[in-house]
Amino acid sequence: FRYGPLFRTSILGQRVVVSSDPIVNQHIFQQEGEAFQCWYTESSIKILGENNLNGQQGNAHKYLRNLFLDLIGPENLKGELVHEMDKNTRDRLSSWACKDEVEVKEELEIMVFKLAAKKLLDFDEKQVLELRDNYKFIKKAFISLPLSIPGTALHAALQGRKKAKKMIKCAFDARRLSKENNLDFIGHLLKEIEDKGTILTEEIAADLVYILLFAAFETTSTTITLCLKFIHERPKVLEQLKVEEHQQILNDRVDKDCPVTWKEYKSMNYTHMVSSQLLF
Repeated sequence: FRYGPLFRTSILGQRVVVSSDPIVNQHIFQQEGEAFQCWYTESSIKILGENNLNGQQGNAHKYLRNLFLDLIGPENLKGELVHEMDKNTRDRLSSWACKDEVEVKEELEIMVFKLAAKKLLDFDEKQVLELRDNYKFIKKAFISLPLSIPGTALHAALQGRKKAKKMIKCAFDARRLSKENNLDFIGHLLKEIEDKGTILTEEIAADLVYILLFAAFETTSTTITLCLKFIHERPKVLEQLKVEEHQQILNDRVDKDCPVTWKEYKSMNYTHMVSSQLLF
């Protein structure tokens, strides 16, 4: 960068500080909500909605964050999520085998989005692909002029947001009509909405699901793509991951095709270390 890793500039008419220093960035993330407050561009707020998780502050933010973390916390991770992520990953990798070329970022977006939409809304594959189409303009509009007229990136993203939220609310209605008592994510949300002492409304809940799906669609797939890129560039690290750790786990199994267990996941010390070093 012309001015070094830390400098002030103006983006879309707003003064900002840009940092590419990993130590500074890590400190900012660690101090979020204390020394630093989360901030987004006007366009991104319109896309994500003012009621979304990132737009909430103080106790409201903590409430919504804890609601989400309760459903993806260690207990659920141990019980179901690890197995589901393992199966989803295996299925996607198997589908790559018959292709001459693979657009890794695109494929990972589909893989992660499919798992997230299934987990959050209990959608089938057809519904997942339809819902994902409504998110495809977000990336271009996230940092754009806050001008919503036909032909602009923001207008396309807002139209996609409108359609996506309609699908999410339809999922809420379908669950209510089914009268199922399944306390999965959507069941838990609807139960919270009906609680008289909650701040959660159907509109806030729909925005919460919308932003969580966006995080799965973009952030997670980008992180995994970067991990794969960095590991590919370090053949010694890749070899150690495969032979010394993952192959050893397979050798210790009675059933070689069984899903990854929580115990196996926790034993991947080198894998966790590599992931942390590559990303931070």
